[in-house]
Amino acid sequence: MYITPKDVKEYSEFRAVQNRPDPKLEKDILRAETEIFAYCGHKFDNATKYPNGPPEEVKLAFILLAEYYALIAANESLAKGFKSEKIGGYSYSIGDNPMNKPSFISMLSAYVQTAGMAKRKVDFRMRGL
Repeated sequence: MYITPKDVKEYSEFRAVQNRPDPKLEKDILRAETEIFAYCGHKFDNATKYPNGPPEEVKLAFILLAEYYALIAANESLAKGFKSEKIGGYSYSIGDNPMNKPSFISMLSAYVQTAGMAKRKVDFRMRGL
């Protein structure tokens, strides 16, 4: 992992993230890193190109995405997509703005590698009957 639970907790303003146990935050970080590695097409493990690890923009993208996953996991209502919930005589509503995944495309656009990736093309063949 290129970032730590401490990095995510220090960045986040959300108590749910700050109070999340480190082992669970590590899983959120793993999810974030996996998604960003897939998007960029590499794992930033080239010591020649990245001698100090991933650039700061990439680390920030890891943190933002890990924070998002931690918030979703910590709030069962968000994970299920509820806008309101009623339990006995108690009810609450969440605002109309659903939590959106942070956009990291602009931060990572300079680090996307397409060379060496499998070309994705579709072959379509038809045969007359």
